[in-house]
Amino acid sequence: MKYLYLLSLLGLLMSSCYEDKELFIPDQQYKINNELLINSLVGEPESFFVDINNDPVVSLPGGIQLEWPENKVRDIEGNVVAGTIRVEFKEYTQPRTGLMNCPETRSNNQWINSTKTISLKISNRDKPIQLTGPVTLYIPSKENIEDINVYNLSKEGNNTQWALSPGSTENMEYGNWLINSNKSPAKEISGYKIQTMPGQDWIMLGKPLGNKIGLEVKCTLNSPQGFNNSNALAYFIGDQNNIVFKMDYDAVNRQFYTNSGVTGHNIQGKIIFIGQTSEENYYFGTTNVVLGSDTNLKINGTAMSLESIKAALKRL
Repeated sequence: MKYLYLLSLLGLLMSSCYEDKELFIPDQQYKINNELLINSLVGEPESFFVDINNDPVVSLPGGIQLEWPENKVRDIEGNVVAGTIRVEFKEYTQPRTGLMNCPETRSNNQWINSTKTISLKISNRDKPIQLTGPVTLYIPSKENIEDINVYNLSKEGNNTQWALSPGSTENMEYGNWLINSNKSPAKEISGYKIQTMPGQDWIMLGKPLGNKIGLEVKCTLNSPQGFNNSNALAYFIGDQNNIVFKMDYDAVNRQFYTNSGVTGHNIQGKIIFIGQTSEENYYFGTTNVVLGSDTNLKINGTAMSLESIKAALKRL
């Protein structure tokens, strides 16, 4: 009888332990929507509705000012647009983890250290607007960065890559600018004045960091058990340099990896790992890495809510 009592007590204790511990078992068949997940984490562009007849200047987040070309805003049929238009805007380098939602910061096989990366779309009644003249952006900056350039996103078929903006040097100036608006007092801004040509939805300020090279030994990340490229994403983001790219996946060895490096540099940064196994279950982890030095890494992550992951990304 005493023996049976002890067995019952042991079974009760084991049952209590299992009830208190939440086990996280990934669903390997779950397929995440990459775009939707990253948008949820870093945020989508904000919309601003502007009456272009009454004010030629739009104030955007981060102190950025947008100035319209006078009488040169037309719809896709070529008609001059009047009245209210929609401006969709987001700047992705504050915080820098926002760069996960941007095209890879590379141009002509060179990594670009991004100072500002901006998405800018203009529409009227949900129809794209064709600008017949350049839009002027005033971007605050405490210093005039040496060798900085303006880049726009170049699209060739399914491939996209940053390319030097036409007339990059001539269309960018650094100085003190007085911005006049019909709706608010004049503002003085120290920073860059950039004229960007029509049809350019993405704008980046940055300077070349070095050529992209293939590492002799690729840097690999052993995925936590149960995760793969169907239910997880892995990104590299630089610590001192704003470069970012999505890591590839090796299905045979079940590893995320990159063989990308920078000429003459060992780039310090972090690998960010995000897993999703249902609409409500997420997994998050980071690890430090030096590209060109570290080769075989592991992630010690944990199950987290979407809001907790957002907060963690802002702290990186």
